[in-house]
Parts: sequence; C-alpha cells; structure tokens
Amino acid sequence: VTVDAEDQSIPVQRAGAAWRTAVTVGARPTVIRLRQGSVERLVALEPRPDSVPIVRLLFPTRDTVVRAARGVLRLSAEAHDDIGLATAAFEYIVSSGEGESFKFKSGTLGARRIDAGRDATIGASLGLDQLALNPGDIVHLRAVARDGNNVSGPGAGASETRVLRVARAGEYDSIAVEAAPPSEG
Repeated sequence: VTVDAEDQSIPVQRAGAAWRTAVTVGARPTVIRLRQGSVERLVALEPRPDSVPIVRLLFPTRDTVVRAARGVLRLSAEAHDDIGLATAAFEYIVSSGEGESFKFKSGTLGARRIDAGRDATIGASLGLDQLALNPGDIVHLRAVARDGNNVSGPGAGASETRVLRVARAGEYDSIAVEAAPPSEG
C-alpha cells in the first residue's frame, strides 16, 4: 500500500490486518492517492475551520431590577460546538458606584469540564446576599464555553449578557397613572 499527496509520499504502517497513515491538512483542499497493486482510490480532504462555541443563556431570561438584593438567582445555559467542548462556566461582573468613581469585582460560577462533548447544559446558583450589593449596583451575567481546539488554539464563545440592577432609593417615589379612555355613553 502506498499513499501520496501532491506528489509527496506519505509513510504507511501496518496495524494488524489494516493499514494506517497520518495526514496533516493545510488551509487548502488536498487529494490523497491510495494505491495497492493496480487498484487506486482518491480521497478528497476539504478543511473546515473550527467554529467558536455557541452559548445561550436560558435563565435569567431578561434583564431585571430588584428593590433589594436578597436570595438566590438560578443560572442555566446551554452550549454547542462543531467539534467538541472543553469547558463551560458562568461569569459575573459587579459594578458599584456613581459619577466618576466606580469599583468592579468579578467571579466565575458553575465551572464544568466537558471533555469533548458537542452539547452541554450548565447550571449554577448566584447568592445575591454574598455579593453585598448596594442600591445602584449592577451585576452583569453571561455564560462562556471553550472548545478543545488544540491545533489553532481554543475558541471561546459567550452568551448574551443579562443585567441585574439594584434600584436606587428614590426610584420608586413617584406613581405613574395612565388615564382611562372616556366612557361610552
């Protein structure tokens, strides 16, 4: 058995009753020619670039304003990759302050190793009490996933960002009343 690509011979090894060869494919399509005696077979290899993971945040479903930051916020997301996922997690950033003075703190929750599965669902809980949030603070949440690409480097995908904001003291001081339509008659 002989193997060649673009007029260059490729080493072939016997593996039990079969034959084995390794081919590295570049950026262009390549034709591999396999021969055994008078029998010949052509195999076209068309490279496909690795895509970054697609990540969708399932919960929370929308941005939220709360009067007080208490309790637990459930987090849920799903991720998909064309070849295989390596890790997935939730990331958060808390921004505090106003005017020209802001502070930020960040963290990761629910980190999970996937080990080459193409699809994964992750979940975690964010304890709002532990974040010590004050009125006006904003929590930015997203899910992230990395693939297992060990050729051109891992790709990272992220979901849309959801925002949880703690209302300021004066935000609920006014009442908005919509006028009723005129009565018939």
